[in-house]
Amino acid sequence: MTSRLPLISLALFAAFLGSQAEVDLDLSLRDSTPICVGKICDSSSAFHYYTCCGTIANECCFRLQSWVIITLIVCGILFVASLVIGLVKCICCCDR
Repeated sequence: MTSRLPLISLALFAAFLGSQAEVDLDLSLRDSTPICVGKICDSSSAFHYYTCCGTIANECCFRLQSWVIITLIVCGILFVASLVIGLVKCICCCDR
């Protein structure tokens, strides 16, 4: 059973990538909006940027870059999957 686990994981990952192939993701780094109404926003970095927000676009709002969000989501999914797999392995194999 454990020798098949990497193959199953690889197949699920390939299916996920295949289903997401039609989604157009813009992973380019975004620059901060330099000036909002009455405010100058901070500069962007590889991890975050600022945009104008508020009712009249008078505030600078912190935003994470797209690749950071995707990385956090993937890490979260892998963490939950490892917990589930560990729990299933413990339940199924502890009697032996």
